[in-house]
Amino acid sequence: MTRIRLKDYLLFNRNILIGFTGAFLTSAVISQSIAGFTSPLINSLLSLLADVSVFLTIFGILFYRDNKERFVNEQTQKRESGKIIWL
Repeated sequence: MTRIRLKDYLLFNRNILIGFTGAFLTSAVISQSIAGFTSPLINSLLSLLADVSVFLTIFGILFYRDNKERFVNEQTQKRESGKIIWL
C-alpha cells in the first residue's frame, strides 16, 4: 500500500470515527432527555433519526473538506467534474 493510499484510508476512517462519536453522543443525550415524556418506540425513533442525521452531516462535511482539492485543477483553479466517478 502506498503512502498516499494509506493516508487516504486513515483520513476516511478518522471521519467515520468522528461522525460516529458525535452521532452516538447526540443520540444518547436526546434519548435520555425525552425518556420520561414519550413511549419507548417514539424514543427509539427520535434517537435513531437524530443519530443518522448527525452522522451523515458530520461525515459529509469532513469528507468534503478532506477531498475538495482532489477535483480542482491546480493551474486554473477550476473544478474538474470529469474526475468525479458517479456510481
